[in-house]
Amino acid sequence: MCLVLTMSECFALKGGPEFGKGQVATTGIYAGVLVPNVADNSLGIFSVLIPNRGTGSGTVSFFRNGIFYPGTIQAIADPDSAVLTGVASSTRSITFTSTTDPTTGETTNIVITFNANGSINGKIKANRISGSLALARLTGTADITYATVGSAPGVDLSTGNSDGPLPYEIDGFKQAEVNQ
Repeated sequence: MCLVLTMSECFALKGGPEFGKGQVATTGIYAGVLVPNVADNSLGIFSVLIPNRGTGSGTVSFFRNGIFYPGTIQAIADPDSAVLTGVASSTRSITFTSTTDPTTGETTNIVITFNANGSINGKIKANRISGSLALARLTGTADITYATVGSAPGVDLSTGNSDGPLPYEIDGFKQAEVNQ
């Protein structure tokens, strides 16, 4: 009997059993953080409203190597599978003005655009933590690509480029129910 009990632990489900469809309402306001899976000086935060019909929308912000990327997130949540799928789009443009001819005072504007774009894929699960105010938990992954458009003489902008998508872990929660 001891062997049976010991072996049954090996086949246990993390977080307990799932009981059928519809255990968690996917509509609502979700918020969370995006933490990089690799050694990278970055972090993301988001808040998204998932309505009863249509595409959900919200805000997302990334912080990477001292650069702030404000943006938006568009997402949907499948009520049957409790999967949240979204797209993040963040852009920040900085204009530098320099004097090109000191004798005439002629200036030149240089615009550099910093982009952070990618996909977000999460799983919505009922919150099993007793006493918690979060209505549900959101876990998953995201792939975000950072790219810099433009250049400035004597300025190294390579820290704004990720040379491909960076993997992130999603740690989020449902803040409120909505009836939209």
